[in-house]
Amino acid sequence: MNSFTTVFEISEGVNGIRADFLFRIIIGVAILVAGVVGIVTRKKTNGSSPKKWYGPIFLSGWGIVWLGFHLPFYLDEKRSIETLIDAYRSKRYQIMEGTVEVRHEQPASGHDKGDVIAIGGREFEINFFRICPSYNVTISHGGALRPGVYARLSCYDGKILRVEIREEPSHPAELVPHQRAGSP
Repeated sequence: MNSFTTVFEISEGVNGIRADFLFRIIIGVAILVAGVVGIVTRKKTNGSSPKKWYGPIFLSGWGIVWLGFHLPFYLDEKRSIETLIDAYRSKRYQIMEGTVEVRHEQPASGHDKGDVIAIGGREFEINFFRICPSYNVTISHGGALRPGVYARLSCYDGKILRVEIREEPSHPAELVPHQRAGSP
C-alpha cells in the first residue's frame, strides 16, 4: 500500500500570516486613534500646557511608525504568498520524493538555524521561527518531516508548498509482496 497523506498544502491563509498582520494593524490603528482623540480633546479643552500634548502626540507618532513598519512587511509577504500559490496552482513546482534524512535539528527554543533535511538529493531548511507561507513546522514542534519518514514534497524556489507522507503498513503481511495464484 503506497498511499500518501497530505500534511501541509499552501493556501491563502497559510501559517497564520494574515491573522498576525491584522492583529498588528489593529494595534497600530488603535494607538493612532487614541493619539488623535487625545489631540482633539486637548485642542477642544484649550490645553495650554505643553506637557498635556506630549502623550497624544507620542501615541500618534508611535501609531504611524508602527503602521509604517508593518504595512510594507505585510505587502512583501502577500506578494510572496501570491507568487507561491500561483506556482502551485499552475503546477510550476518540482516534486522531490524519498526518505527524509535530518542533518540538523532546530531546538524548540530556536536560537539556532532551522531543521536541515535532505530528500531526493536536495537540502531544505525548515525554520519554525521564520514567518513564511511555505512549510515551516520543525521536528521539535511536531513537524512531519522526521528521520526515516518517506515523503513527497512539492517545492518551488527552495520553498516547500506541499508535504505528503507515505503511510506505513499497519500489518506485517502488508510488507510482503503479494504473489499471484499459482506462483511459487
